[in-house]
Amino acid sequence: VKAPRGLQLEPPGAVPTFLLQGDYEGPIKLTLSSARGLDPVHQIGDKLIITVKTDHDAWLYCFYRQSDGQWVKMFPNQSHETAFLKGDRLHTIPDKNYEKYAFDFDITEPVGVDLIKCYAVTRDVTDELPEPYRAREITPLPPGTDFILSEVFEGIGNAGITSASLVITVEARVP
Repeated sequence: VKAPRGLQLEPPGAVPTFLLQGDYEGPIKLTLSSARGLDPVHQIGDKLIITVKTDHDAWLYCFYRQSDGQWVKMFPNQSHETAFLKGDRLHTIPDKNYEKYAFDFDITEPVGVDLIKCYAVTRDVTDELPEPYRAREITPLPPGTDFILSEVFEGIGNAGITSASLVITVEARVP
């Protein structure tokens, strides 16, 4: 069935629901939150801090989607080059008090509803990811990432994968 022209199927500014499908299904218990909880609100210029915990050792890959649909790879990155995280321990990313995660992730325009999508994997799959998704720099990912990011991870063989999402509301800075 095709929706009538002009009918908006998602609320304005909402994250497409298909990006949340399959979260928390997999062999790794993955917990994803933020320093501001499970439903964080940030203003432009705020520093973003996420918290991650897995029930056993895992390799973590996190991506950030702005409300305009632009994606960047968030973790690992040039400041923390390995995706490996020790299990059964709360990790704060970034964490100025822990040298391994010493970088800033600043909230930037546009305002709207953003998304962090993380994948915990039972082994290092960095070399199996397409080049843009394994780069260490926090740079824009190719157009169409909405539709291929989950497929990239689902297509990896011989690895257990669990995904988690965190929705973030971004507001204009109040003077």
